[in-house]
Amino acid sequence: MKRIKYITEASFSFALIIAANSMAEWHPFVPNAESGLPHLLMELISPLTYCLTWILCMFIGFFAPASAKGPVAFGALGLIYANMAIVLFRQCGFEIPIEANVAGTIANNIGAPLLYLLWEQYFASEDDDQCIADILVGRGLPVLLFALLGLISSSSQTMGLRAVILLVAAVALTRCYRSMDWSAPMYAERPLDHRRTYLNVMVLSWKSALCIGSLAFLYTVLRSAFTSSNPAVKPPLT
Repeated sequence: MKRIKYITEASFSFALIIAANSMAEWHPFVPNAESGLPHLLMELISPLTYCLTWILCMFIGFFAPASAKGPVAFGALGLIYANMAIVLFRQCGFEIPIEANVAGTIANNIGAPLLYLLWEQYFASEDDDQCIADILVGRGLPVLLFALLGLISSSSQTMGLRAVILLVAAVALTRCYRSMDWSAPMYAERPLDHRRTYLNVMVLSWKSALCIGSLAFLYTVLRSAFTSSNPAVKPPLT
């Protein structure tokens, strides 16, 4: 019988990333007359950025399946840190142009999905049973972690802790990637050589993907509209 480890470096680090992203406060940006940006566009920036990031990663996985490796995690981390820096400057009272706020939001919503995808790529390289165990623990443990991290009331402390957690998780990710066998069939195979197979998978799964994606898209739009009409409310970023 296979021995399965449930709390592993991978599952715990994945849970930390989810919890850290849930700690991020939602800051609705209300465009002013000088910015020239319509309010609807501001509300759609986050969901559209997430959507385009996932689509781009899908194409990268199709044309270059072994291109996303551990060091990419620090590039994604840099994008998240850039957004955190903008938020920090804004909280300190500095006048931040609306364009910088938009750029920070886009940067964060590119970096976060990249970290998720990198971890999921690592899980896919594991034994089937261990992969399932890591994903289940990584998805369930953040509930407990977020409850504990939610005890911190200071915004600056929350941001600092989130930065440290993301850095630790990124380092753990690069450590895990060193154990991956990049000569395995799932990385050595060129999807371009089997276009018909992958197209058939897309034809069979696009409806399910569209349903799930539509729910996520609708949730983000509703959250943005809700927080825009209630500025005092700051739900977590999931």
